[in-house]
Amino acid sequence: MFVPILAYHKVQNQAELGVSNTSPKQFERQIKYLCQNGFKSTSIEDYVKGRSFGDKHVIITFDDAYTSVFENAFPILDKYNFKATIFVITKFVGEYNSWDYHFKKFRITHCDWEQIKELRNKGWEVGSHTVSHPNLKKISSRKLWFEIRYSKEVIENYLNSEVTTISYPFGSYNGETIDVVKSSGYEAACTLGHNYPYNENFPFALFRRGVYCFEPMRVFKLKLSNNSFAHVDDLRQKAFSWISQKGMLLQALKSN
Repeated sequence: MFVPILAYHKVQNQAELGVSNTSPKQFERQIKYLCQNGFKSTSIEDYVKGRSFGDKHVIITFDDAYTSVFENAFPILDKYNFKATIFVITKFVGEYNSWDYHFKKFRITHCDWEQIKELRNKGWEVGSHTVSHPNLKKISSRKLWFEIRYSKEVIENYLNSEVTTISYPFGSYNGETIDVVKSSGYEAACTLGHNYPYNENFPFALFRRGVYCFEPMRVFKLKLSNNSFAHVDDLRQKAFSWISQKGMLLQALKSN
């Protein structure tokens, strides 16, 4: 059964270098559309365990756990009775974003543990986005285990609840990544811009569709379907994932 999984990052009015920002006004328009058209939110855990039935479910996810998600997206979702999944980079909880390229004037923060706990207490699903957001295909086996397993342990320790899902940074993964994810006790993993057809490696490479600042509502509506036109839009996601990796390269060059 196809259930659309949407991937957001920042929900804010602040301008930035990149396309992963969604304005609060744009975000509310999208969530209002889902509500008015009979969609209900579900968690990744419920989806992979077969507890989400029917063709009107949607999974809303947020990578990186930015503060803007708590401040802007959370109230909008609560207003329309929607829940979401937030993926946490454990090294940057409560810290400024220093792993991606940004203009110094527009420093961006990540949620702290109290904010993450509040989201969890409100019914949100909390998952891992690794320790430091590396490309998991380009690190050693030892570091791969650390990024995947230790991030899970840290979140579970702070929240006192089990973490069953992980989102691969940049959507990038391979066979070894999946093996480590399984061995670490996760029950599902999300990609972004990779893995077509959708049932390949299910549920350890769940396909998501990113939502971006420049997209009109007709494109957002397309992301909710499983037809050939939607798959054409999927091709763009691979390009956006590649661009986001270049942002980290720019940051590394700036730091040297």
